[in-house]
Amino acid sequence: MGNYKCTGLLYLREHILKSDPEVQKRFLAALTPQEEHVFRFFTAMSWIPLETATKFFVSASPLLFPDNRRSSSMQQLGKASMDYNLKGIYRLALKFASVNMIFQNAVKAWRTYHDTGEASLEIRDAHSLLFKVKYAGLPPAFPENITGCAELLAELAGLKNNAVQYYLKDSIYHNWLVAWK
Repeated sequence: MGNYKCTGLLYLREHILKSDPEVQKRFLAALTPQEEHVFRFFTAMSWIPLETATKFFVSASPLLFPDNRRSSSMQQLGKASMDYNLKGIYRLALKFASVNMIFQNAVKAWRTYHDTGEASLEIRDAHSLLFKVKYAGLPPAFPENITGCAELLAELAGLKNNAVQYYLKDSIYHNWLVAWK
């Protein structure tokens, strides 16, 4: 399994540590002592096993997004984390970028946040694209997080009536179909 750059976990940690003490207690209770140490002391430039990062996301998502009925708490956490990381110049640049350019940059971002797996983009037609990741052993819960990230990118691209659907092909080909009207 690969490693994950902790920049993607900054939102999660900040919001867990600012949350109600009971939420913090429940989150930390789900971690081993070693995982708690990693959680408390990682930096934005740290790399940790993707399984550990996924455990953080899975443990935190229902605590941070308990009542969301539109999408899963993992999707909401992915969306919120992506929104948190797209600040300043990045947010401004998105206003001038095409949807294809935004998702092409998501392909490049995969390499920034993951040391394993190969991302690519397939433009399907004028109203859909396929974000693809070839990754044997991607933790089963992690694709929901990426779905939330893709949903935010579609919104920031100004896509109307957009939908993001995830499907797995041959156990190593992870696909997110982004479609809009």
